[in-house]
Parts: sequence; C-alpha cells; structure tokens
Amino acid sequence: MTKLAQKLCRELQSQPTQFHDLVIKYKNVSWPLFLRAWGEVRGCDNLLRNDDGSYSIETGEKN
Repeated sequence: MTKLAQKLCRELQSQPTQFHDLVIKYKNVSWPLFLRAWGEVRGCDNLLRNDDGSYSIETGEKN
C-alpha cells in the first residue's frame, strides 16, 4: 500500500470523513496519485460507508 493510501486509512480510522473533504485536504496531491491511493483504500475489506455518505475504517477495537 502506498504511503498516501496508508495516510488516508489512518485518517479514516480516526474519524469518518466525506470523500470530498479528503479531496480538498489533499488538493496539492496530483489527481492521478490521489485516485490510485483512494483505489487502494476502497479495496480494503474494513472500509465502511456510513448512512451520511462518509467513509470510515473499522479497526476491530471496541471502546
């Protein structure tokens, strides 16, 4: 997994985020590079899409 994909995963583990918010946050990353990283994230089995459309990654840890 690329460093950018790992970074996106860490963010989605820490808090649910809308895709467009990630795009805005990483606006200085080239679009093809961002989309490749996002494709890696989308391939993860533990990626969830919440009712409000935000994405999160389930870590398996319960509070």
